Amino acid sequence: MSASSESDDRFKYFVDMILPGVVRNTKGHVAIFVSSYFDFVRLRNHFKKNSVDYVQLCEYTTNADISRNRSYFFHGSAAILLMTERYYFYKRHTLRGIHQLVFYQLPRYGSFYCQLANMLSLDADPRDVRKIHTLYSKTDATRLAQVLGTKQTKKVCSSSRLVHIVE
Repeated sequence: MSASSESDDRFKYFVDMILPGVVRNTKGHVAIFVSSYFDFVRLRNHFKKNSVDYVQLCEYTTNADISRNRSYFFHGSAAILLMTERYYFYKRHTLRGIHQLVFYQLPRYGSFYCQLANMLSLDADPRDVRKIHTLYSKTDATRLAQVLGTKQTKKVCSSSRLVHIVE
C-alpha cells in the first residue's frame, strides 16, 4: 500500500470486508467514525447509492438535524450513524445506543478513541457482543501510538498479521 493509494485501498477494504459483515450481522446501532471529510463524503455517497439505512452527523449538520439523527439512531430507526471527527471535535455530544463502533481511520486526537469507546451501550441485551473495528495502516503509526502506546504500536506495525485483537 502506497501513501497515494491509501484512501482508495481503505475504501475498498471497508466496502468489501467490513461493511457487509456490519450490515448483515447486526441489529443496527453501528457508529462509523470518519476522520477525513473527503472520506466521509465518499462513504455517504456509497451509502446513498446502495440504499444503506444510515443517518449522518458532520460539522455542517444543523442542530435540528443533529437532534433528529441522534434520536433515530438511538431508537433504531436508522441502523448506521456516520459521523466526522470535526463534528465530534466541535459538539462532543454523548451518542447513546452504540453497539458497534467502526473507526474508518484513527482519530487525530487519541483521546477521542477512548471517549467514543466508552459510549458503547451496556444497557442492551448482554448476549449482544460489543465490538470496535479500527482500520489503520502503517502510515497511521503516530495516531495508533496515541491509542495503544509506542511499544504495542511497534509490535502491531511490524507484524505480518492483517487482523489484531487488542483487549
